[in-house]
Amino acid sequence: MTPAAGTALRTLIFVSSHGVISSAVEAAIEREFSWLTVQCVPDLRLLLAGFDAEAQLIVVDFRQMAELTALHPEIARHHPAAHFAILIDEDVRYLASQLHEIDTGMVRGILPLNVNLDVLLSILRILLRGGECFPGSLFKAARPVVRIDEVAAVHPAPAPNIPPAMPNAPPGHEVAMLDLTVRELGILSRVARGQQNKIIAADLGLSEHTVKLHIHNIITKLGVHNRTEAAVLYLERANGATARAIAARLDGGSDAPPLSA
Repeated sequence: MTPAAGTALRTLIFVSSHGVISSAVEAAIEREFSWLTVQCVPDLRLLLAGFDAEAQLIVVDFRQMAELTALHPEIARHHPAAHFAILIDEDVRYLASQLHEIDTGMVRGILPLNVNLDVLLSILRILLRGGECFPGSLFKAARPVVRIDEVAAVHPAPAPNIPPAMPNAPPGHEVAMLDLTVRELGILSRVARGQQNKIIAADLGLSEHTVKLHIHNIITKLGVHNRTEAAVLYLERANGATARAIAARLDGGSDAPPLSA
């Protein structure tokens, strides 16, 4: 997609081995974020030089985390406007014993590659806006080794003395998702597709104030901090048993478009 005239290009830099970020993913990112150009470099030291367009976000392969810690001050001097994130392309259970190495004061979030494209783009959108995103599903897998004070804000620990979950019961966020009403699910699905409140209100024949109230209730029920986190959670649950349960709730209604495949 060609950026609008006068739009200042920024760079999204992936620091990873060749082929980790496919050309199809690069193209999808540049279509979604028309002001960005995507560049992939294999080595952090290559960031100690200028780029044609100012770096807005630098996503570093987890395998280079130790080197990022050492070089971060110098890289930040060369790219003062850039935020940093960590790229994970392996099973998080394999990396769980190392997740505590992530300095949440230095990086804004984690970008997992083992998610569908909608989720990946949603996480990038959060990071590009200067937000933080540590997907709850990653920390759930790594909970035994992650410091609670680092992740409590985005993945609260369960209260003590809670009886064990029933066999086959969906995890906490899935239960919360299924507690949403049909109307709330319809609104959340549209939020996840990037629709603004006024568009949602017009589509559903509601006032904008009513839509805001529904979104407030959704955020409260899901235990997240804002609509973007709620949208990412919805997209993360857009496959499998939870998606089928949500579809069953919506069967015969018109509040929500189909979930992403």
